[in-house]
Amino acid sequence: MVNILKKSYFLLIFILSSCGGGGGSTSSSGNIITPATDTTPSTFNFTDQNDVRRDQVITSNSITVVGINTATNISITGGTYSIAGGAYIASAGTVTNGQTITVRHTSSSSLETITNTILTIGGVGDTFSSTTRDRPIELVHDPSQFFVTGIPKKVYGYASGQNSDAINTYELIFSGLTLGTVSKKISIGADALAQSWWTSIQTWNATGEFDAPSITKNGEFIFFTAYDEHETLGVKDAIGFAENVGSIGAPNWLDEGIILQSVGEGPETPRTMDPSIFEDGTNFYLIFGSHAGGIYIADLNDGTKKLANSPNLTSTNQESSRFTKIANNLGENDPNPQNKLTGIEAAYLHKNGSFYYLFVNFGSCCSDLDSTYKVKVGRSSTITGPYLDKNGVSMIDGGGSDFDLSRGESRIIGPGHVGITDINGVTINNWIQDKITAFGGSTEIVTFHYYDGSQNGNSKLGANLLKWEDGWPVTGDLVVDTPNSFD
Repeated sequence: MVNILKKSYFLLIFILSSCGGGGGSTSSSGNIITPATDTTPSTFNFTDQNDVRRDQVITSNSITVVGINTATNISITGGTYSIAGGAYIASAGTVTNGQTITVRHTSSSSLETITNTILTIGGVGDTFSSTTRDRPIELVHDPSQFFVTGIPKKVYGYASGQNSDAINTYELIFSGLTLGTVSKKISIGADALAQSWWTSIQTWNATGEFDAPSITKNGEFIFFTAYDEHETLGVKDAIGFAENVGSIGAPNWLDEGIILQSVGEGPETPRTMDPSIFEDGTNFYLIFGSHAGGIYIADLNDGTKKLANSPNLTSTNQESSRFTKIANNLGENDPNPQNKLTGIEAAYLHKNGSFYYLFVNFGSCCSDLDSTYKVKVGRSSTITGPYLDKNGVSMIDGGGSDFDLSRGESRIIGPGHVGITDINGVTINNWIQDKITAFGGSTEIVTFHYYDGSQNGNSKLGANLLKWEDGWPVTGDLVVDTPNSFD
């Protein structure tokens, strides 16, 4: 029995010696060798992300650390990292084999811009990059009300200029099988509209591009903003107008000069942006304003189309009694709204029955997919207000009922700059006629610009059907849309 035990013991020793025992390795002399410390991981790769939104937190794919056998230093530049789903940190630390890592950073606030984050583990690193979206295309922006003219009747309007054009002309076309479309027509140069004065306003950035045109009902007169801004010197704006003594297809513009101008954008400044012209019989009115100063209305002379009172005093800081404030945005959800005057602009006035309806935009525009424009509406029995929303809140006090233009279409972002046109008598296709019939027979449409979420935020013009119920405007289906490019 003793011999058997001895043999078993020596056999066990032999087996352990042959296979290296329970750990380590042995040298030729039989000594156990401890494995060398390895802090160099296998290479790892992050997948770069393109076409990301601006100012967004961008998180990388997860990588797994392999190839090390002890705690190894980890550091990051230009972002933060998380180990195994833990909190994101920017300070250096250590990581062990088999742990997962993700990194993140905030994308650039500019378009077409790369942001880099470099993660290094034990001397091995990789860069995670995100690139913001390509610059969107401005197809139509800040459109005027559209008007019907000619035989056969056609529908035309104007919108802000781009690429050194002051103002662009557009036609709404209702042929085809379904949606109507938008056709770009004539581009108008700055000198044609305002040769006598535009360079005195655009002294810092002489783009020759004008904004937010408005028209008289027959399209004979066009009103617009010339605007300039300097990083340190501030902003200045002017509203001017011109008369077309030609035709829509062969225009001949007469420069009629400046109506109003302003400097700065303080809460007490009637800022001369986004003009809207309203004709009430033989009476003419100018509605204007942007941001903290609110929205104002002023009487115009029906003959000269300039201010009815002291027309030679074109600055809004002169004889301010000429301007009546009719709307403010005091900041939604602010417990003390008087402390927060915020974005409001793009006013449009329309009369239906015995009421005047004031449409304005709350929020911010001109940031494509990040735009927060939304339309509010109130009504009044007198043109100078007070304009009340459906809950009886005055628009001077920040009131305004929501006016739905997107109608559940998530791609329609930041709609605004509305205008209302009756297309009765215009030739339309059967699809649109069926839409009108199903909607109650109203031939009014409401036009607006928006940013197309399915097309990189390109700015477009849309038009919905419009009717009036219980004394308030109600939007119907989209019946006009803009193509993805103008060939």
